This record gives sequence, C-alpha cells and structure tokens, in this order.
Amino acid sequence: MKKILIVIALGLIAIISCKREPIILPAVVDNSGGNTTNTGGNNTNSSGTNTTIIIYIPTNPTGNPCSPDSVYFNQQILPILTSSCAMSSCHDVASRKDGVILTNYEFTLNTGKINLLNPASSTFYRCLSGSGSDFMPPSPRPALTAAQKALILKWIQQGARNLTCSDNSCDSSVYIFSAKIKPILDTKCLGCHNTASAGGGINYSTYAGIKASVDDGKLWGSINHQSGFKAMPQNYNAKLPDCELTLIRKWIQSGAPNN
Repeated sequence: MKKILIVIALGLIAIISCKREPIILPAVVDNSGGNTTNTGGNNTNSSGTNTTIIIYIPTNPTGNPCSPDSVYFNQQILPILTSSCAMSSCHDVASRKDGVILTNYEFTLNTGKINLLNPASSTFYRCLSGSGSDFMPPSPRPALTAAQKALILKWIQQGARNLTCSDNSCDSSVYIFSAKIKPILDTKCLGCHNTASAGGGINYSTYAGIKASVDDGKLWGSINHQSGFKAMPQNYNAKLPDCELTLIRKWIQSGAPNN
C-alpha cells in the first residue's frame, strides 16, 4: 500500500497570540509536489492510522512580476509586522513575547498560529479585530488600519504563502506627500513612531512630526542606513526598496511639502 504523505499547511501569522495554546491545522494530502521537510515523528489521522508528517512550504521563484491578485509576504505583510509587532518588548527575536517572533517569514511560520481552513476565526486575526485585553497591537499602540487587516486576512485565505515578486510598478516621478510618502511611512514606520509611543521621540502621526524628522536629518539618515543613524525600519534586515527611497529623497529635495 502506497504511503500517503500528509501535508500540514503551517502558514501562519499570529501577529500576536491572544492565547498561548497552538492552533492545530487539519492535515491535508499534498499532491502538488514541491519542497518538503520531514519533521520527524508520527501523527494519527481520523481513521487511527499512523502517518508521517511532512511540512510543505510553498514558494515561488524570485523575479516574478507582482500580481494584484496575490499577496506577497516580504513586500506587503512583513512591513506591517515590522512596524506594528516585531519590536522590543513584543515580537522581535530578543523579546519573543508568548513565544511569537515576527521578524521574517520563517519565524512567523514556525512560531505563529493560524487556522487556514477558517482564516477569519484564526486567533491572530480575532486579536486584530477584537477589543479589550485581547486587542492587538496593545494600547497605546495604534490599531492596524482596515486595509492592513483586510490584506492580512487575504494573505491567510491564500494559504499564508511565502510569495515574492519583482514590483516594477513604482513610479518615482510622482512624489506627492499624501499619495506616495505618507502611505510608505504609515505602513513601515508609524507602528513605532506614533503619538502614543514615539520611539526615539519621533512621531510620524502628523505632517509636523515627519517634517521635523526631515529637518534634523533623522528620516533620511535612518532609512538610508547612514553612519551615525539607527537603521530603519528596525528588524527589516534591509533598506526600503530603491523606488521608495527615491520617492522620499525627491520629496525631501523638493522641500518636503505637505501636498
């Protein structure tokens, strides 16, 4: 009898685990092929048969053009986690609150909890949309926007995959503050630099706060990883994409207008 390999889709993201117990995902048979990793040990399925557990981590080659129908972890999800979750005292490598680390895909996959079969009921998503002590990010940090939560839910619905792509859609010739600059800072910086928790005394909740950081050189020095400045975004392990850096540089050089 041919041995059936069971695939546990471990996709995750527990932006923050409201509960400490793991969410166990029902096993599904993998007929798709691809890279697999044997975790060792056995599992018993509903019929009582012991079966080997295989982890299948789906990826796609780099260099693929970005599709508006897909959600890409590094380009879209990781910046949200970096800004709002993966910081000191929360879910960086050192703090690992509740055992959850959200600094990259591998940590997110291995330490987070999610229900792929019913994404909206996932503990982490209920935390984002909940209230009181279960609400995440915790007060006084600002809540994720409706668009950010919708994007994360869509990512889970698509299997919490580690998709990557090459985004050639960025137009660096248009660097309007409201349309281009503020959305970048809101997604990748605001979680640490807001009115309630202004890391380093820097507040990007308002134009005035952003302009002050432009005037003293901290914004450009940090995001461009210049000597003497703390590299930002923290825990992101890389600068902002070249096009985004170009947009911000051009905006600053034009006088950083509030347009």
